[in-house]
Amino acid sequence: MDTAILQFFQTIRCDFLTVFFGFFSFLGDGALFVAAVAAVYWFVDKRTGEQLVLTMLSSVSLNSALKTAVGRLRPYAAGDVSLLRVDTFLFSTADLADAASFPSGHAQSSSTFACAVSCRARRTWVWVVSALFVLLVMCSRLYFGVHY
Repeated sequence: MDTAILQFFQTIRCDFLTVFFGFFSFLGDGALFVAAVAAVYWFVDKRTGEQLVLTMLSSVSLNSALKTAVGRLRPYAAGDVSLLRVDTFLFSTADLADAASFPSGHAQSSSTFACAVSCRARRTWVWVVSALFVLLVMCSRLYFGVHY
């Protein structure tokens, strides 16, 4: 089933969706979360920023351990779909480790950050926006053929 979903995303590839999903892959990048956590720490609340640092570091550590333990090939490396090559200053699919498909660092970091912010905000609209954001980041990784 995971291959069928990837093949669907491969069939809808076009320039507009490449830019659209490239934007969400960029938003799911770890460096952006470092900047977001720093902004929370310096401009919103130091205690919340410290909690976010601990939460994000725990998530990144778990992600790294799981990638090493599982070692699942990326879909393009396994021959299930083709890799959509993109190499811009905001986002790149170049130079990815072939055996690092599970779990997606972008999806895990996005969901960790969104959940932490949503729990803190305690507003329904924040949960809805966060869920949509995480869903689009996850779909972006499928669109480019880099994760199952």
